[in-house]
Amino acid sequence: MAINLDRQKILDAAREQFAKTGLRKTSLTDIAKPLGVGKTAVYHHFPGGKRELMDEVMRHEEEVLLSHLRKAIARESDPRRQLRALIVSKLNHGRRLRKLFAVSRDVGEEIASIYATRESSFNNEELAMIEEILKRGISKKVFKPADSLHLAAVLQMIARRVEMVFVFEMTPRTMEQQIDDLLEILFYGIATAPKKK
Repeated sequence: MAINLDRQKILDAAREQFAKTGLRKTSLTDIAKPLGVGKTAVYHHFPGGKRELMDEVMRHEEEVLLSHLRKAIARESDPRRQLRALIVSKLNHGRRLRKLFAVSRDVGEEIASIYATRESSFNNEELAMIEEILKRGISKKVFKPADSLHLAAVLQMIARRVEMVFVFEMTPRTMEQQIDDLLEILFYGIATAPKKK
């Protein structure tokens, strides 16, 4: 017997299936079957098929994550603590999703690669948050004057490179210690004296 089908139920089923098998291995039939409908019913709500579903699932997750990031930043007043809060919140969100949907490493890597190639409002919003933290830190003289947009882009790139290791391979305690170590190097460097020009 088919359940009363709506877009949200389809998106929930799609989210679970994408987390289980990834985008490439998921078919519309895989999404429709637990709902008790055929794939034509899914096409009725999502004429763009699997790709439209993935875009909608990602858009929803991005909105949830951006809300978490904003709240984490707002709880801190020091720019260094704000930057840490942003990173920890993002990684903890990834860890929660991984556990909730039992996401395997290979599926996580596939989803991460999709995010990396997507031009999304999330990437721009995240970049703007990082830049705003840096500007605040520069104005408070916590950070030295720099091109805040360029530095924000570099920090965003570094964070993306380490996300998979932090989310899939570390305990929360180890992850936070590693973040603190990275931020210590970022904030204070490893050189004992300034380099000569």
